[in-house]
Parts: sequence; C-alpha cells; structure tokens
Amino acid sequence: MLVKDIAISEHVFHDDRDVHAANVTLSFADKVVRLRCHLQGLGPQDMAHCVPGLVKDALRQLRRMPEYRSGQSRIKFTRKLADMLSSYPGWHDHFRPVPQNATPRATATPARAA
Repeated sequence: MLVKDIAISEHVFHDDRDVHAANVTLSFADKVVRLRCHLQGLGPQDMAHCVPGLVKDALRQLRRMPEYRSGQSRIKFTRKLADMLSSYPGWHDHFRPVPQNATPRATATPARAA
C-alpha cells in the first residue's frame, strides 16, 4: 500500500518518563490510519528529532495488522514523501538501505510511478 501523506499531531513529551507521544496519521489512497505512537529516551528534543522514531513506531504497529503480517501488502512511500522523510535527522538510522533483491515489509523507498 502506498503512503501518500503522514501527519503528526498532539505531540507531547512526558518528562517524568522521558517519553514522546503523538498521533501519527498515515494517508493511503483508500483509507486513513491513525496510530498513537511513542518514542523513549530522546529527552526534550524538538519535533524534527522525534519524527523518525514516531514514524518507525507507526510502521511497527501497522506491520502487526493482518494484511501486512500475512505479506499480502507492503508499505511504500510516494517519492515526495520519501524525499521529505529522508531530510529528517536520524531517518536513515531507522531505515537502512535495503538490498535490491530483498522483499521488505516496510521501506523508505519511494514507489515507482505507474
């Protein structure tokens, strides 16, 4: 499935637990999925430092859904979204390049234009 947009809202930092929490909304062509995501251990960072970890947690949760867990669907990003995500500090720490012959469940690789 092709992720067309990602929105992060209601970001809060819980100082007592050193946890960032936010709603991550993934927009697909036929549906919108909203997930409550958490990121621990960054301290009070600005949002740019939290985006890669929050999106990673959203993808982790998404991969647990039956259609992804069974391998029926893969998660891909539009070229524009993949380029935008690549600009965030730490994005590549969460998503390392995938070998050409691999079949990952989720990648930061943009989808090919049809």
